[in-house]
Amino acid sequence: MPLEVGEALAQLEQVPPPLGSIAPFLRAVGSGQPVPPVPPVPPGELASILQELVQAIARQDAGGPGEDEGESGISLEDLLALVVRGRRGETQAGLRAYDVVRALQRPGATPEDAALGKALQRLLEGLRGAAVLEGLPADVAPLVERVERELKA
Repeated sequence: MPLEVGEALAQLEQVPPPLGSIAPFLRAVGSGQPVPPVPPVPPGELASILQELVQAIARQDAGGPGEDEGESGISLEDLLALVVRGRRGETQAGLRAYDVVRALQRPGATPEDAALGKALQRLLEGLRGAAVLEGLPADVAPLVERVERELKA
């Protein structure tokens, strides 16, 4: 989280409720933690503003994805490599891959992204073959099969 945002949240935490109760909510959202419920009884239209903020944050990644990168800020090739490394025991790679594949499955994702995310999640969880490939779109299946082949090598 950028320093200016952290400072703004620290100042907001000093404000009496109900506005002060919004800072922990925003801090959780900004740090990528699961989205908590909107704080109760915010004044005026603040609840709808917070909901829009959550949706906007969910749609973008702070790193700003490049041309060959998805919403998560990582290229498809790098993601596939992370999955392989994670399944081969590299804990940090596995954790990062799991975060990315879960992000691919969030509400609003394209069906292809969601299917890829689910299949890669299954691979990370140790499943193989039909349990992973079943029902995949035709353009996603070859990517997952490639990861499976790399895991066998």
